[in-house]
Amino acid sequence: MNKRYDVFISVHDQDLILQLEKNRCFRNIKKYKYLFLGYRPTDKLNSLKNKVIIARDLPINIEPEKYLFDYTGWYALVKNNLIKKDYVAVIHYDCFVFENFENKIQNIFKQNKECFINFIPQPIECNYFLEEEFAKAIIEASKKVYNIDPLHMVEDAKRNGDKYWPSGGSFACNKEWLVGFVDWIEKMKPLLVDDPKVSHNIERAFKIYNLAHNVNEIHLDDVLEHIYNCSHDQNYRTEEADKWHKSRFEKYINGELFDKKSNFCKKIFSIEKNDKHKIFKILGIKLKFRRK
Repeated sequence: MNKRYDVFISVHDQDLILQLEKNRCFRNIKKYKYLFLGYRPTDKLNSLKNKVIIARDLPINIEPEKYLFDYTGWYALVKNNLIKKDYVAVIHYDCFVFENFENKIQNIFKQNKECFINFIPQPIECNYFLEEEFAKAIIEASKKVYNIDPLHMVEDAKRNGDKYWPSGGSFACNKEWLVGFVDWIEKMKPLLVDDPKVSHNIERAFKIYNLAHNVNEIHLDDVLEHIYNCSHDQNYRTEEADKWHKSRFEKYINGELFDKKSNFCKKIFSIEKNDKHKIFKILGIKLKFRRK
């Protein structure tokens, strides 16, 4: 089967790109492009100009809207018609992709042409999914713009046996899904754009959008591992956990690769869906979540 999907890797630092390329960190993907977000320097990337898309240089871009993070990249791909294949995969630069990544995705798309593939499923029962701190903006915008109630939708989904929500901002889908999602968020953007935590809200919007449009979700937890580089403010982690994540990222970007899940990820995915306290302990999360 010929490859029918484009792969884009979201990144915001040119030195990271150079190091990722030097150590062949994405060796398990045959062909990909970096999607450079934000306004950091790009003067060292001339030799990689055919492998890097700089979002701010595109005719249509929303890079000035800094809180939107990953969404600005998806927006740029869609609005500038940069997706040339039937399907697209978008992953973060701090994801180690396993050898089975491409084969599994191609086989899934061959059998499920309109599905949404998530690589970092999280239990839908955990409070931090639609916790006010991370989801208030998208919940209120969904009600106001589309007259839907995400909380009721999710409760209905749980009663029907739904167990996971797609987290992490790394996913694969058909081109039409991404076009539809970008347009769906765009209508709510005026209500979201000034929220410093809007990126968390948009991450949770995947589930809301999929429920509202009856999209078939497929959750894969064995094709990549998110290394969780702490490049943005992660004030919900303990200092010890923050150091641990940064240490793991340094090993990854220096080429110390591993083609299996770490004990860390194995622990996460073995935890019962509603035992959020164990998950928080492993992740080093220190916030006290609450519903107002």
